[in-house]
Amino acid sequence: MINQIIFIFLFFSSIAVFSFSIYRIYHFYLITKPIRYHNWYSRLSILLKVGFGQSKLFRLHFAGLLHALLFWGFLVISFGTLEMVVDGFTNNHQSFQGLGTIYNIINLSIQIMGGIILIVAIIFLSRRLFVNIPRFNAPELKRKGKREAILILSLIILLMITLFFISSSAFAWWLHIILIFVFLNLLPYSKHFHIITAAPNLLLADLEAPSKMKHMKNIEHEVRAMLHPEQTLEVSDIVPERFGIKDIEDLTRKHYLDALSCTQCGRCTNACPANRTGHKLSPRKIVMDVRERMNEKGPLLLKNGLAADDHKSLLGNYITEEELWACTTCGACVQECPVMINPMAIILEMRRYLVMEEGTAPAGITAVFANIENNGSPWQISSDQRTSWIK
Repeated sequence: MINQIIFIFLFFSSIAVFSFSIYRIYHFYLITKPIRYHNWYSRLSILLKVGFGQSKLFRLHFAGLLHALLFWGFLVISFGTLEMVVDGFTNNHQSFQGLGTIYNIINLSIQIMGGIILIVAIIFLSRRLFVNIPRFNAPELKRKGKREAILILSLIILLMITLFFISSSAFAWWLHIILIFVFLNLLPYSKHFHIITAAPNLLLADLEAPSKMKHMKNIEHEVRAMLHPEQTLEVSDIVPERFGIKDIEDLTRKHYLDALSCTQCGRCTNACPANRTGHKLSPRKIVMDVRERMNEKGPLLLKNGLAADDHKSLLGNYITEEELWACTTCGACVQECPVMINPMAIILEMRRYLVMEEGTAPAGITAVFANIENNGSPWQISSDQRTSWIK
């Protein structure tokens, strides 16, 4: 009986702490702007193929296979975790044993996958400690993040070791369940929160071309009136919202979900042609900066409202203009991301802010803007001479 009471106390204490963390993140999420989604059949297909099938991971053959095995292994052993929770509440041992042969098959699968997870976690920890992998040593990866990765991998190793003894040792059972509760409550504060957010992020992935900029309906009438002054068009009296993104309150909810889902694996930055040719841009850093800035300013906005100002901003204090204009919008970062994060969406909206709110852009782009305004095309020739080259 005393074991049952202790377990119930630990369980609900852990859930309470975890719920508080999720409550905090959820209210950060509500700070950002809602967007609508459609085409749920395609989204479900992406979730099954990329999420549960782990298809994108296999672009890096060895590491991708190991990570897929880790993911599939945790899916299998979650059955055992569920049984442990039921055992704790009922003060029984192997509560699902009544399933008979099916239970024996599942239990054997748990033991096999536990061994695989243990081997994979040891390999990953060894790579972190003893192998110099450039994408794990980039400037944006602070020492805290490296320690965090080592801690989580160490916890996984301990979880798998205790898993093999929970049936025969009460000490191993209690240590295993306590490690599960600790692991659960570390997730919201680490990059491993993607364990929870990756699936919804894939379900809500952008189905359009990653470089496509979103249409701003609130200024459509004004633009049409400017382009067609001879037509009588209704012009809205509503003051347009801020153009583009300057700070976290300008982000959409998908932008923030992307930041929460980032595994910080560095595949995006490793594939970025701007980064590989010496430019300052790192798509991984862009996404990480969003989460860091939300953690910094989010509590202030929740306390004092969206008008609160700490005299900092995502653009400028975290992400520089040099980084934004280095992007070629090739889409390599989106293609490589195993959870379909789109750093370009944030980059393009920040560029939009710079151009439409601040009136700043590199000289070459400013010349193109001037040509479009004066000649109706990017070239420095008038529209009536556009076909002269064929004569």
